Amino acid sequence: MIRIYFWKVSSLRIPWAVTQMALNRIPLQRNKEISFWKLLGTGKGETFTPRDADSRRWGLIVNIEESALSDFHNSRLIKRWRENSLEEFSATLNPIASQGRWSGKTPFTSQPDKSWNGHVAAITRARIKWRKNSLFWRSVPPVTMSLRNSPGLIAAIGIGEAPIGLQGTFSLWENRRAICSICSYGDEGNSVGQNYRMSIRNFRPRHRAHRSLSPSQNILLFSVLAIAITLQISYPLLDGEILRLVTIATVYWAAAAMLLHALFAYGTSFALRYFFITFFFSLAIEQIGVRTSWPFGEYTYSGSLGYQIYGVPLVVPFAWIMMAHPIFIAARRVSKNWVFLVGGYGLMSWDLFLDPQMVSSGRWTWEISGRTVPFQPEIPLSNAFGWLLAGMGLMAILHFALPSNRRSLGASRAVPEFFLFWTWASGVIANIVFFDRPGVAFMGGTFLGILIAWYVISVRFGRND
Repeated sequence: MIRIYFWKVSSLRIPWAVTQMALNRIPLQRNKEISFWKLLGTGKGETFTPRDADSRRWGLIVNIEESALSDFHNSRLIKRWRENSLEEFSATLNPIASQGRWSGKTPFTSQPDKSWNGHVAAITRARIKWRKNSLFWRSVPPVTMSLRNSPGLIAAIGIGEAPIGLQGTFSLWENRRAICSICSYGDEGNSVGQNYRMSIRNFRPRHRAHRSLSPSQNILLFSVLAIAITLQISYPLLDGEILRLVTIATVYWAAAAMLLHALFAYGTSFALRYFFITFFFSLAIEQIGVRTSWPFGEYTYSGSLGYQIYGVPLVVPFAWIMMAHPIFIAARRVSKNWVFLVGGYGLMSWDLFLDPQMVSSGRWTWEISGRTVPFQPEIPLSNAFGWLLAGMGLMAILHFALPSNRRSLGASRAVPEFFLFWTWASGVIANIVFFDRPGVAFMGGTFLGILIAWYVISVRFGRND
């Protein structure tokens, strides 16, 4: 099965596109389902000289097993182009006629179908000998004029593997009869004719697979995140009433940033379900914990965190909302079947930073009756196990209730990724530099760092999502 793509990028993305022309060769060569591929530059198709090149439009053609076509269309390689392009055209092609060789191969096996009378795509390709370039360029204008004026032509574009010497055209036609009026064949290296004709069984011009955020949405999302980060940066420099207010405000602003990301990236239904599930689950588990000492241990909230719902400050469920979103995204990325376990581990790891900081500020207190967390004598070890258990429960419910195969509609993962990395880095730095708690920095940095490293490796080398 033949698949062809063309992408148009913005001027700012031209260096990225040129780089991909080199880097994409590696995954294409390694894909055993692909028997032939070519990365293509494009041009106006008028002179076939370097000045004819269109540096904003790039292409790819592959001959791939039909069973692997869907996976390839949703592969990381194609998604990167799609996410960085302004426009995309793609088509699945069935060969109906072929003549000549391409790089010493016969990549398209003809399947004659005289009954086909739908849209037809034509690919011409020629290797021009260096001493024949001037003759070739002189011959192009009349051929181009004939092509442009041909009845039944829908569109045409110049293609090439190199700016000089390896060039051709890709054109779309109403039917086979229209294309036959300009057909001319010749040996590779001596022909400006049409070497390959294919019918477009599935002709779907495509634009970007997801909408982009509007400027106002981007400004809102990153402004809210910036306010949350700024408040966190100020935390070690404050004390007293201002510190108390900043503590509460930080949670609300960070939770708002995560909820906005969920809304912009995955839609209203996803965001609302995430909010209500996380809010009520965390409120319920905290109510149980305050009243029964299970699963965290015996603890009591002070009145410094503001309004309380039966002994649990309102800000506490929003703290869960603040961190559950980036950890949930990371857990789904690194593990397909163990999201609940990875997510629970992530929340437990985050609390290794949170609890020592809040206890030292007097936001809540613990009754210690057994073993404690290493380097944290004021925190019972049961708290870590409680966070692991409660986190696993929350992640299991979220994974069940929220769509798992739905890719981002607009916002990228940059916001939750940055916030997760910032939580780890700021926790390590603050405990070493400001709080004089190297043991806390070691414990939280190690445990949460494992998840972050796992996530980075998964994004870079793991499965496609």
